Amino acid sequence: EHDVSIISALQLIEAAKTAGFTVTPIYISRDGMWYTGDALYNVETFRDFNPMGKGITRVNLDVSANAGDLWAWPPQRAGLFAKVPAPVAHIDCAIPVMHGLHGEDGTLQGLLEMANIPYASSGVLGSAVGMDKIAMKQILRGEGFDEALEALGEEGQALRGELSSRDFKDFWFAMFKLSDGPMEDGHNNTTLSIGVVDADQTDQYKDFRTYTWSKFDNLEMSEFVKNLSAASGGIYSVRPEELSTNRYYKCGDTAVILLNGFTVDAQGWNSYYSGGGELPEDTMGVAARGLKKASEDEGIRNVVFDLSTNPGGYSDAAMGVLSLMTGRDYLNGYNEQSRQAFKVYFDVDRNLDGEINEEDDKVNYDFNYAVMTSGASFSCGNMFPFLVKEEGGMVIGERSGGGSCSIQKAALSEGFEISVSGCKFKLADGGRSDFEQGVTPDIPLEVGVKKEINEITGEVMESPDYSAFGDLDGVCRTVSGYFQ
Repeated sequence: EHDVSIISALQLIEAAKTAGFTVTPIYISRDGMWYTGDALYNVETFRDFNPMGKGITRVNLDVSANAGDLWAWPPQRAGLFAKVPAPVAHIDCAIPVMHGLHGEDGTLQGLLEMANIPYASSGVLGSAVGMDKIAMKQILRGEGFDEALEALGEEGQALRGELSSRDFKDFWFAMFKLSDGPMEDGHNNTTLSIGVVDADQTDQYKDFRTYTWSKFDNLEMSEFVKNLSAASGGIYSVRPEELSTNRYYKCGDTAVILLNGFTVDAQGWNSYYSGGGELPEDTMGVAARGLKKASEDEGIRNVVFDLSTNPGGYSDAAMGVLSLMTGRDYLNGYNEQSRQAFKVYFDVDRNLDGEINEEDDKVNYDFNYAVMTSGASFSCGNMFPFLVKEEGGMVIGERSGGGSCSIQKAALSEGFEISVSGCKFKLADGGRSDFEQGVTPDIPLEVGVKKEINEITGEVMESPDYSAFGDLDGVCRTVSGYFQ
């Protein structure tokens, strides 16, 4: 565990430095001593660690609340006439990269909590319970896990067997089935992707994907997924081709800009900023192009963002568009466990010149804004209309699909990466009221019922009729009347 921790930490340091962060390495040796210094960036330093080596300083952490300082040990003077020594480094945020005892069992997390140093990992209780398998089982029993399996009868017994299986595919698919039902906010609890690092893992991943997809065919979709699919499919079938193709539609004094998701084309932006490409066709590019086109048309007073088939995506993209519209650059949220409130700020290159400066403040798209939503407007597609309403805009359509939590990542030793709905950051308004259950429109659009005959069975089937969402001229007239 010790050697693995070193490799993991060096990989994280390299990634963090590449992303532009200043990283201070802190090494805890096998005998519990703390060290820092430039030599710790090099893996060779750890092959035969010499605490007296060049570029290595033994340190102690000042655990006084809000201090966050590392001090050399034994204490050193900062200069010839200095009476008070200076700290070697200051910790703004700690990222524990330690496997095993005293690293991922809550011990280190407790120390950081006492020092009031922000850190990136599970909290004290989550870390401790995750390490103590007996405590974990006791908690699951206390929460009624055994009773829930027993209530499922034979299916529950089969699931218990899969959870105890030594075959990774069986175990993971059992985990997937446990979390397949949507959480309170609509997000699936767990999904799975993989960072392939060797040939054996590639084969394992292909084997796993083949296995799971064969299982998916026999799984019944949750009601949430059914409703999401029905809304999305129903609207796609009636949406005018002009909007689908151009992402832009105009009627009278109102323009409609289509955002089918909140995506980021990093390669496209790199090309654009280097002078070798057009605006990317991702969310920010589509929104910027649409707003510019609307601003060049003197007759446009209102802009509607169509999110009726937007299942979410990156909050960065959503905040980029919101900043273009209103200048707002922050999100409110809270930790669902501690109820601690947060405010997260975003830097947005609003004039798209590649720099964040005062010139961005001069960008001003002065329109009345509306967002069209449906039950398929999920996650960030649910967050965006909520924020637009906070900024004085309106919502038209159907109640949005919900979802307000962040997504957290965790890695397994096999190389698999788990994405889980996170409790650490739940989006909210300024009063800490979340919007998990969706945003109620100011003006609802009628969702009817249409009957169709199944060509194979001859059965009469009913499905939602979203014709009103395809009548963009009607939507534009309604929005225009609202803002009169």
